[in-house]
Amino acid sequence: MKLTIRIMRMWEHTNTDSTVLYGPNFLMVDHKGNTMEGTIPTYRMCIYENEFQEGVIYTIGNFCDTYSQEKKYRAVEHPFWISFAQQTLI
Repeated sequence: MKLTIRIMRMWEHTNTDSTVLYGPNFLMVDHKGNTMEGTIPTYRMCIYENEFQEGVIYTIGNFCDTYSQEKKYRAVEHPFWISFAQQTLI
């Protein structure tokens, strides 16, 4: 699956109880105006972190769809978010 998205906002995701870094999170919007959250895991940061800039349009593929029933600390109401995997392509 591939998505063409624009990165709206990026920030570092840390644990709320400490300063443990989980990796960068980002908000993206697709061509239909759907807004979704994404994350780059800490162990993938060196590969992808410098590839993304806010306001730029990207086509990404081979990512992991993730679903959570828990809406605690979510930036948007969309039920899915994406996570970058080793095979993710930009």
